[in-house]
Amino acid sequence: MNHNSSVKTKNLKPFKKGDDPRRAKNGAACIERIAWTNLFLNRLAERLDPRMAANILATAYEAKRPWAITEVHERLMGKVTQPVGFQGEDGTTGNVLFVKVVQVKDGNGNGNTGK
Repeated sequence: MNHNSSVKTKNLKPFKKGDDPRRAKNGAACIERIAWTNLFLNRLAERLDPRMAANILATAYEAKRPWAITEVHERLMGKVTQPVGFQGEDGTTGNVLFVKVVQVKDGNGNGNTGK
């Protein structure tokens, strides 16, 4: 195993099991982060002139900045749906996902419902 001498791990402390205010139980952003984000966006909206923001975005769009193009297109046409990708057993990749549904029966011929 190669160790990179520039990586410092001595004082790293992993998450402990159980409740942690930095993590939400369902995997979403924690309440503290959501509150901070809302406060930040509200303060930004109070101080930023909408015409100035639109001008900045339009100028960046005209300059063909990728982030501006994405922002304008998402605002006008909605976000693009993301394809589900996979890697096959032979190493090929693609955008099609096949699902095989199997019903398991017990010795009496009962299916998934147990009846």
